[in-house]
Amino acid sequence: MQQEAVWNKSLKPEQGGKTLADYAAIMDRAFAEMHRVLKPGRWASIVFSNSDDRVWQVIRDGVREAGFDLSNTVALDKKQRSFKQIKGEKGEENVLGTDIIMNLHKRPRVQVAIQAVPDLDETILGILRHHLENLPERMRLDPTQYADTLRTTDALYNVVLQELMERKLSNRGVTLPYIDELCRSALKKVAGKWYLSSEEIRAELLNLAVTDEPSAIEWIRTRLIEHPMMQAELFQLWRQATLTLGNRLAKTLPQLLEENFWRDAATNRWRLPTADERQQMGDERTLCIRRNIQRLREGKLEPLPRDSEIFEWMVFAYQHLADHRAVVEVYQRMNPLNLTERDRGQAKRLYEFCLTQLPEPDHANRSDQLRLL
Repeated sequence: MQQEAVWNKSLKPEQGGKTLADYAAIMDRAFAEMHRVLKPGRWASIVFSNSDDRVWQVIRDGVREAGFDLSNTVALDKKQRSFKQIKGEKGEENVLGTDIIMNLHKRPRVQVAIQAVPDLDETILGILRHHLENLPERMRLDPTQYADTLRTTDALYNVVLQELMERKLSNRGVTLPYIDELCRSALKKVAGKWYLSSEEIRAELLNLAVTDEPSAIEWIRTRLIEHPMMQAELFQLWRQATLTLGNRLAKTLPQLLEENFWRDAATNRWRLPTADERQQMGDERTLCIRRNIQRLREGKLEPLPRDSEIFEWMVFAYQHLADHRAVVEVYQRMNPLNLTERDRGQAKRLYEFCLTQLPEPDHANRSDQLRLL
């Protein structure tokens, strides 16, 4: 048991557990021995899976220090999922459903520097966008290797790790929760799979029955094909169509409209987007604002921007996201006294209106916020 390569997060060293440093030392010795017994120019392949970026860094450091060249990585989908892997695919645990095969090449002992990533978010988003943009064509050309399962969070995590390793870039900070958070800020999730904001979601709609999110999007499309409609016009029909679903449909009608359709600012009616409008739904500026709003709401945005910029995000959340809770939470992150009189008045009106659209418990902080005005 002393040589078992594990990191005991729940068992303390004094109780016989191993720390990350202990795990690293054991793996370093293992890689060194692999390198010793291999002849020059020969190869070794290791199969590995973990969702903790620190463990991945230990593996990469050990491979490099032993003298191996990490030639490439390949995703291995074992098809048969464990119970924990099934929970991981549902987002209930940080467990990967696929492994990564690392192909190592023995070379003279030359240090290869792992470069730091200057802008981690943008680098990772670039990798994700490229993967998702090319996935439909790859699925068409080779359906045996490429499938919609490559849209899940754990599949995207593996895609990112492979790309960073092949570019010899650091994966510090790249964890499964980080990938999930980044996807939430820049992509749209449909039935557990991630899509570009500009992608059109299609599904079969049998007997006009709404059974899940893809069929719900298709149901809305069939209504908007006939003629543009206001949200209030759709709502009564929507309520009847989704009456038996209960909690199985996580997203509301406003969320589905915002993610997949286009609201005409002049008429306030929703319709199918044109090709140009669909591209606008995924433009960089829009995605950046969405990501900043999410970070601001979670208290993760450092440093904070000017209150005037936060006010612009508040208006964006109301006009483009139709998210009343986001408007309220963004308002609560700024000081209205720093706004112009006109903007302060508009901020107050938006805040008060959106607050009335939330359940009663959310009204608790109303008086404290309005004292600022």
